[in-house]
Amino acid sequence: MKATDNDPPDNPRSVSRYCSDKDEYRELSAKLLCLMQTTLSGTIYVYQGEELGQRNMPPSFEPSEYKDVETINYWEKVRATLYPRTNIN
Repeated sequence: MKATDNDPPDNPRSVSRYCSDKDEYRELSAKLLCLMQTTLSGTIYVYQGEELGQRNMPPSFEPSEYKDVETINYWEKVRATLYPRTNIN
């Protein structure tokens, strides 16, 4: 069975990755990606947020604003490697 997905969980959201996620283009970009995905052969998979055309978090967000467990754990690992004896959030 062949599967198609534009938004695997460990990659940026497809609207931000392949198109423009600016406010004026986000809706059209999401519709374009949805239409493209329906033309591919295989089973379509839609991940949480993809059906809404959600975009990535902006780069200006601080690590403390992320609520994803994998991101929090990764940040802690990087922080511990870069700053082993400090308490930085």
